[in-house]
Amino acid sequence: MATILQTLKVSSVQRKVDRSPTQHRRDRLLNIIAEQMDAATAHAGGKPYAVTINRKVLNKFTGEKTTMNVPKRFRQCWWTADDGKTYMQLRYGTKLLEIAKGKTTIEVGEFAKLVPTLELIRDAVLLGEFDDLLTSASSRLAAQLRARRKDKADA
Repeated sequence: MATILQTLKVSSVQRKVDRSPTQHRRDRLLNIIAEQMDAATAHAGGKPYAVTINRKVLNKFTGEKTTMNVPKRFRQCWWTADDGKTYMQLRYGTKLLEIAKGKTTIEVGEFAKLVPTLELIRDAVLLGEFDDLLTSASSRLAAQLRARRKDKADA
């Protein structure tokens, strides 16, 4: 009589979990774009956009750490100017992505074109067209972090 485990097909294949730094940066930007698309869709429908995350919070009185559901910080990437046109800027961390030489703003036009524009950007990220921009933004952020750490160490 066969046991349940003996009926399973077993192999020694290992799951690959390594991602290249380029793929990591792409995934991070894709998550930002997906969040912006969700917010734009909610805004178009007249609904508020709010995402909550679980965060460990220290209770001041008891000193106990508890997990709480708190609102996630969200910064929308688009705005409507006085001329009625919608514009957007993409950020990687705190750095604006320079889409063209010296230009960080994308003119969307009317608000209805915002989600399709974000979809175009998502497709460009998937094709690797943003890799150079992400690499330069990532290196600038890393340099800033190194400088902060050095300043803290010197103080």
